[in-house]
Amino acid sequence: MAFQPSRPPDGFALPMALVAALVLLLGSLSLQTAGLAERRRTFGAWRLQQAEDLLVSAAQQLVGAIQLHHPCLAGLPLAAWPSAAGSCAPLAVQQALLQPVVFGRSVRLLTWQPGVGADGHPRVELLLELEAQENQPARRGAFTVALDGTPLRVSDLQAQGLRGVGP
Repeated sequence: MAFQPSRPPDGFALPMALVAALVLLLGSLSLQTAGLAERRRTFGAWRLQQAEDLLVSAAQQLVGAIQLHHPCLAGLPLAAWPSAAGSCAPLAVQQALLQPVVFGRSVRLLTWQPGVGADGHPRVELLLELEAQENQPARRGAFTVALDGTPLRVSDLQAQGLRGVGP
């Protein structure tokens, strides 16, 4: 008697094929979902980095303009700038400093607060806000500007990071 392989009962192949297809479909869907989630996370991190880069550029532009053209404003708090309009910087110049434009994006100067650092040297706390855009909230960046000499000159600009940034 010859050996004959056993074969599955009739009607067994179709359900097995359907189960295998379902397992492959669910596996590929979960991989696609994971890939899309990673892409979204990466894109969000890229947007945050872009906002931070724009704020750093705006801070450098603002501090450079103050240092080169209006060093008398460096030691004054932002609230005192209008009273310095006659002797230091005209109001039109001050308005231009309050709204720098970096790479086509508007940035607002929110805080320019002189003080003294832990090392005893003068410094300024600077807060800038990048305008909101489509699907992007406004972003704020904080900076510390170290000053030295007479008249006060900028010796260092340190980014303190984004403020008010949610997940």
